[in-house]
Amino acid sequence: MDDDVLVEIKKAEKKTEQIIEKAAREKEYLISEAKRAALKVAGDAEGVAKKKADKMISDAEKKLKAQKEKIISESKDEYNASRKKAEKNVAAAADYVFEKLVEKFE
Repeated sequence: MDDDVLVEIKKAEKKTEQIIEKAAREKEYLISEAKRAALKVAGDAEGVAKKKADKMISDAEKKLKAQKEKIISESKDEYNASRKKAEKNVAAAADYVFEKLVEKFE
């Protein structure tokens, strides 16, 4: 009878070892899967963040380009207006000088 008990104990110990080994393998598998999932989530988040940053940069560049074009356009308008005014002033100055020369020789 003692031999039967010893055999049963040995069987129970072996089964316990198998259960512990299986649990350790499952633990390692779950840890591995969790790491893989975390890396995927991190990679996905990085991709989303990059797309968002690229869009923000693109939007800022478009805005700056529009502002630059507006400033250039306004500057051209101011230049043309100043040029026309200067041309009128040159013509008026030339007329004035001519009148003064005519008066001097009369």
